[in-house]
Amino acid sequence: MYMLEIPEGITYTMTFEVSPGDIEDFLSEYGIDVLSTSRLLHYMALAARELLKKYIPADHTSVGYYFEIYHLKPTTIGERVSITAKLIKIDKYKAEFELTVESGNDIVARARHKRRMISVQELLRRVYGV
Repeated sequence: MYMLEIPEGITYTMTFEVSPGDIEDFLSEYGIDVLSTSRLLHYMALAARELLKKYIPADHTSVGYYFEIYHLKPTTIGERVSITAKLIKIDKYKAEFELTVESGNDIVARARHKRRMISVQELLRRVYGV
């Protein structure tokens, strides 16, 4: 099994604009169009994955297996949001991140996320039995 050799403390930041596809459906019924926690989680996992991407072999990927999130502030359609993933721990083929989400000067969310590196072949075998 390949072991991750990535310096702890490195960061990756991505930015996106909240769009209609990112809003919380059940609140939209009341005219409240805010970024859903599930969509925010998606973007946070993407930031962590992107941080790892350039450090792992091309025939490997990473999959998330743990998330702890505190969604602290609503954000509306059109707001620019930045997510910073910070690598805080490496253990062989597992990585742990702290994530911070900001809009302007406000903290939107904080999270802890864990990902595991796996070969694409192994993942195909586990998912499809091939």
